[in-house]
Amino acid sequence: ARLSKMRDILNLRRTLETPEAYWDRPELEGLYERIVRELELLARKDALNTKLDYVHELVMVRRGQVADSYSVRLEQIVILLICVCCGFQFHKVWQHARRPRVDGSHTT
Repeated sequence: ARLSKMRDILNLRRTLETPEAYWDRPELEGLYERIVRELELLARKDALNTKLDYVHELVMVRRGQVADSYSVRLEQIVILLICVCCGFQFHKVWQHARRPRVDGSHTT
């Protein structure tokens, strides 16, 4: 959300357009345009946009890694629970097999 807000501020809020306040005063409008050129604000804006694109890509990759890590953790928990269940079942069968038979008949 912060990244999108920063991009909005940079690109959508009349960035580097001559503000309306300068339209009525040509000497200030010219000064504003000269400052924009001298400080290379257009190039700086483009560079900042490139950096924001890069940061956005990194955030998306990291978000995917976190989601994958979460999925792997859930899978490990499910496998552990299945193993525990199998262990209890094995113990139950083993206990049943060790129990002495009273009348000699087969019980299953």
